[in-house]
Amino acid sequence: MRISVCVLLLAITQFAMAADDYPVRPVRWIVPAPPGGGTDAVGRIVGAKLSELWKQQVVIDNRGGAQGGLGTALGARAAPDGYTITFAYTGPVAVNPHLYTSPGYDTLRDFAAVSRLTEQPMIMTAHPSMPFANLKELAAYAKQNPGKLSFASSASGQQLAGELFKLTAGVDGFMHRPGPTNRNGVCSVAAEQTPVRSPSLVRKRSSNQTAGCAG
Repeated sequence: MRISVCVLLLAITQFAMAADDYPVRPVRWIVPAPPGGGTDAVGRIVGAKLSELWKQQVVIDNRGGAQGGLGTALGARAAPDGYTITFAYTGPVAVNPHLYTSPGYDTLRDFAAVSRLTEQPMIMTAHPSMPFANLKELAAYAKQNPGKLSFASSASGQQLAGELFKLTAGVDGFMHRPGPTNRNGVCSVAAEQTPVRSPSLVRKRSSNQTAGCAG
């Protein structure tokens, strides 16, 4: 089972969070994802709790792009004074450094881990009209119908999970369709535009799971 771990990262500093009176001013929290997705939701929930605990405002700064790399690089360049926190997840801190020659940061050098936030299993989903109900049946169908299936993803970790499935199952012609957010992937599958959604975080089902999807 694939696991995605989200952590808080702090630009390295000699005294960050060690001072008894920390924080004495608002804290900037860089969320390397667009508003409205799961990463943004977790960031805002935890940010609100931190504001309550610290008695200081935690300002959410959404900086999506480059598979989370733009926001993460911005966090790496922040002043090391403890007042910029970066929301880190698998894609930008563990996958991007192996995909890009110069991602703009060194995960181990430029950041210090503060706390684990979430640990969640990942699943692959498909439109209910698809004639398969598990990975074995999906692999068999894809082999029998080369080029007819595609999978949606919104992050490098999800994309690589899909590519790993292709390699492991020996499936060709299972094309990747990137999207900016998890919601786009949900809507794409719900509208039958994309048959399969690459492994993504399991989230509690809610009434607004497909809110905003056209059709």
